[in-house]
Amino acid sequence: MAYRSINSVCLIAQYAKDAGLSVTEILKHSGITPSELDDTQTNIEEKQELKVLENLARLKPDAFQLGLELGARYQLTSYGLWGYAVLASPNLRKAVDLGLRFLDLTYAFCHIELQQTQEKAQVVFTPKCQGPLAEFVLYRDMWAMMVIPKDLFPAGLPNFSVHFMAPQPESLSLEALAALREQVGAAIHFSQEANYVEFDRQYLDLPLPRGNELTAKMCEQQCQAILEEKRRLGGVAQVIRNALIHHGLQVSMAFVASEMSLTTRTLHRKLKDQGTSWRALKDEVRFAMAQQWLASPTMQLVEIAERLGFSDAANFSHAFKRWQGESPSQFRTRLTQ
Repeated sequence: MAYRSINSVCLIAQYAKDAGLSVTEILKHSGITPSELDDTQTNIEEKQELKVLENLARLKPDAFQLGLELGARYQLTSYGLWGYAVLASPNLRKAVDLGLRFLDLTYAFCHIELQQTQEKAQVVFTPKCQGPLAEFVLYRDMWAMMVIPKDLFPAGLPNFSVHFMAPQPESLSLEALAALREQVGAAIHFSQEANYVEFDRQYLDLPLPRGNELTAKMCEQQCQAILEEKRRLGGVAQVIRNALIHHGLQVSMAFVASEMSLTTRTLHRKLKDQGTSWRALKDEVRFAMAQQWLASPTMQLVEIAERLGFSDAANFSHAFKRWQGESPSQFRTRLTQ
């Protein structure tokens, strides 16, 4: 399970607040409390931010307009060190290369890659998530990308265009589309073969006005260190998940720490640094097992509750509703339908 900074959720919550929406409603069933938004050092799971985005999309169902408005709030400095590394790059090619290499330090939910033809450079987007949320995530990430050239080139980037596979939204009139093109300084096309941002390839080697090789190198080294630590911590959490599955949910933290050649205190600190805990990981595994067993129509709730270590079916139902936002019976019915 990947972890990320809570700062993106802070941006989403502020957008919701400015739009007159309830922040509590936006955070519903995400496991994030309003007080946690004040601590920018907090780390959350990707699925928690996806839940927040899902809540927002439910309240504002126009995926295109929502993605446009929210994506515009992601300035380069919103990404922390990653943003400063891109900003300090000596040219656009280096900025794109560095940005894609450390994409895991951003808030994107799309796979992004650079493709080049003889004359054009294309930054192609593919959503990682599936279902209705994928469209909203795609629009948000692509419009956030549209903000970056403005930060890099105050005068704008010539022959800049954005291409969407989806047809033009019904809510976007021709007049509104023309105004939007003027606002973002780029041509906008719909019903394309792929989702991508395009510009002349020659601009990849164009020096950036704020480029500083020494600063860029320092930021790049720090990005690498952060990414390595993030992946190392992710490995610790995965070892624990595997241990809970292999040894059973009754296995102790002390036993798993010993298996990892760590003290219980050190393991607790590593998990805290990652923004999680033994209990949270145990609940995560419990929830995954519960979903799997509920998919089997022959297993009774009492049997599932017993296997998961609950004293009775009522306690299991209460915990499952806290995890999923619906009862086990409702989940099973929806799954069957």
